[in-house]
Amino acid sequence: FAVFILGACSSKAGFAGKTYILQNAMEPAKVIIGFDANEPKFYGSVVNRYFGGYSINGSNISLQPEGATMMMGPEAEMKAEAEWLQYLLQITEYTLKGNELILKTKTGKEFLLKETSVED
Repeated sequence: FAVFILGACSSKAGFAGKTYILQNAMEPAKVIIGFDANEPKFYGSVVNRYFGGYSINGSNISLQPEGATMMMGPEAEMKAEAEWLQYLLQITEYTLKGNELILKTKTGKEFLLKETSVED
């Protein structure tokens, strides 16, 4: 009985091991975010690759970006990337609906992401 309780407490987020593409990204940017299957880590790319850790508590999520590469790219994509990386710091809530992940900021801005097989 105690083993069952401990196992239930260590369940992973439903998005673990999956990769998503942002649906409402600024054109022509392709914003990707993926989540490690075994650790609370995320990774992604726009022009540059970025990565970090996250913590969840119920439907609350906190993303902690840890680093990114520093390459230049087309101006529109660089702008979209800068905005996305800033929004990552403001995300406080998530919802999973089938193959969709909705990330929401504390001010109510929502980001719709769809599961994809694209890794980068």
